[in-house]
Amino acid sequence: MGFFEETLDRAALAGNLTACLASFRHRLPRSAHVSITSAAFASAKRGRPASAKTKPQPAKRSGSRGKRSGSHEKRSGSRGARSGPTTAVNHDCVAIVPYRPAPAPCQRQLTRVPPPPPPVAAGSRPPYATIDDVFSDIFGAGTQMGHDIQRGDDGADAEIEFGAQLQQLRAQGRVSPAVKVDYLNAFALLARFCKQHRWHPMRFSYELAEAFAASILKRVTRTGGPPARICGYFAAFNFVYAAAGKAKSWADDKGPIYDLRVSYKKASVAIGAQRGAEHPGLRVPIPAMGMHYIIKQFLLAHDPLTVIWFSVFIIMGLFWARADTMAGIRTDIPDDPDIWFSNDGYLCFRVRRVKRGNAGVQPFIRTIAPPPASNPTRRSIWRKLAFAIELVGPDGQRLLGPALWGLQPRHVSDKISTAMRTYLPKDLMGVDASSFISSHSFRKFGASAAASIEIGWYTIMRWGLWASITSPMTYVAKNYAVDPLFFVFFDFIMPPSHSTIVLSPEQILQALPQRMSLPVYDAGDPDDGLETLEDTQAVPCLGHLASLE
Repeated sequence: MGFFEETLDRAALAGNLTACLASFRHRLPRSAHVSITSAAFASAKRGRPASAKTKPQPAKRSGSRGKRSGSHEKRSGSRGARSGPTTAVNHDCVAIVPYRPAPAPCQRQLTRVPPPPPPVAAGSRPPYATIDDVFSDIFGAGTQMGHDIQRGDDGADAEIEFGAQLQQLRAQGRVSPAVKVDYLNAFALLARFCKQHRWHPMRFSYELAEAFAASILKRVTRTGGPPARICGYFAAFNFVYAAAGKAKSWADDKGPIYDLRVSYKKASVAIGAQRGAEHPGLRVPIPAMGMHYIIKQFLLAHDPLTVIWFSVFIIMGLFWARADTMAGIRTDIPDDPDIWFSNDGYLCFRVRRVKRGNAGVQPFIRTIAPPPASNPTRRSIWRKLAFAIELVGPDGQRLLGPALWGLQPRHVSDKISTAMRTYLPKDLMGVDASSFISSHSFRKFGASAAASIEIGWYTIMRWGLWASITSPMTYVAKNYAVDPLFFVFFDFIMPPSHSTIVLSPEQILQALPQRMSLPVYDAGDPDDGLETLEDTQAVPCLGHLASLE
């Protein structure tokens, strides 16, 4: 009997649970409906209600049946009118409530109240709030940013008030005032040519460029040949075009203008050779035989003028100095010379100029370490240089400086080249009669000699004061041979693996090839600027324009 009583109690409990769920379902929206019958009978089958904590007490048979009949009556009544009152729910029944997440707590945002503006002092203006406030305060009430302001004299007052500062500012620009004048002189030459042949100088065409280049080949410079390059003129024209807001049509990358520049250079060399002129395209570096001759004559010379000129050749060979760099040497301060020996034996050179395009540089000092005891050649050079740089003239100033080449920097290259023709004959220097050497040959000598003994390109670039590694490659002569002299003359920039092991000339010749082992590139004569010999009467100082293109 106990088994049947327990079964009846479970059925009664399931009926009460069904009634509770039906009542709860009436109060929910359609989306929240659940299967009431499946939930009730699943609970009865498990033998416990939906509550997970308490187990309901068994109800009496008669009471439970009465309650079930009452619940059915009210349930049928609820079908007729859903809005009617709900049936009382047995507390033993547990309703299934769908999950509804709790709303997130509202975060209170604290707003910072800005402090009040400070009080405006008496007689002072209020702080600016908008850009129009600035214009109204400066240019008058009612003036706004988008309105035109009455034009004045285009800054003429600034030229008077800040004249010295403006000159200093313009002098530090990429195009200095002196270079700008050269650019305009070159463009004036183009304008005269266009006027004569009915062209417009501001309307570029390849026919105009080709005809102008042909006219320049007819000119004769002070050396007897035509101007070495046309790229300086083209750079000047591009500057004027850019200032007028036009494209730089006088330059291109491997295009017709580039081909015209190359063909002009070759034609200039050919015409210069026909005229017997020393064309820069025929210049060669100082040969190894020639450097032997310079050192020997320097150590044997006794005449002060001869000693001082050969000391110039030695210094340019050691520092790979341009003629314009030598032009920056000052001798007007006896107690502070620009070339001297330190107490430790370092050769010091204060550089005030680098090249014409950027002559006004901040002075800096270049040094060369003293020679070791195992290098008698450079030790002899050091002793003679210490004597030479102290030679003075009748006025008490040192001879190594403006006393040799004057006070005009652009004439220094000609003075040094003339002295080289006087003191360095071609047959004794190892230079062919069809070529020549000049002041810029020392830079070609330094790059070619350093590459022949396998000094790194970065070291060559830094010691020669070039801007990139590819620049010294254009200075290297492809047929320049190695010589034992280079190891003792440039031991101060050689890597330790070369400089610390001192070999005899015979050992060096046996261990090293007679030709360069590093790949070098010969792209013709470099566009350095100082080697270009232009007609100074028509277009002064055009040589450096190519380096600024």
